[in-house]
Amino acid sequence: MIWVTWAQHRREALVSGIILTVAAALLVITGLIMLADFQSSGAASCAPAAGPAVGVFNAGTSCEPVVGAFFSRWLTLTGAASLALMTLPLLLGVFIAAPLLSREFEQRTYLFAWSQSITSLRWAVVKLGLLGAAVLTSAAALTVLVMWWHSPLDRAFYDGP
Repeated sequence: MIWVTWAQHRREALVSGIILTVAAALLVITGLIMLADFQSSGAASCAPAAGPAVGVFNAGTSCEPVVGAFFSRWLTLTGAASLALMTLPLLLGVFIAAPLLSREFEQRTYLFAWSQSITSLRWAVVKLGLLGAAVLTSAAALTVLVMWWHSPLDRAFYDGP
């Protein structure tokens, strides 16, 4: 059953994998550049990693223009990346996930699967379990990557617990 599920969905897995790999590569490249800029611009020294007052500045401090300039350099990219990362699951769902179920009924492969020696419940659990596990694993990996990518901005503007 696992092989059948893989055989039916390998193209979608390949396309999704390519899209997520490209997104991850862009996040790593821009994240490394952003982190280097965070260190070299002096914003890192203004926003140490510990303490409840990190990123909270009194008006007129020397850190305010440094952190403001760092933020303004990366504002356009972070806005575009946020929009892209919000629309990515929608696009993958519309163009990849939705046709999976409709194709199953259109080609009547569900009848073939249900006429085999396994029950329809086992068929559904294996099929949805494998696809769900792949989606959850990809989402968790992308979440960790986005958290790392956005960490310089988070450190610069952390306003305490």
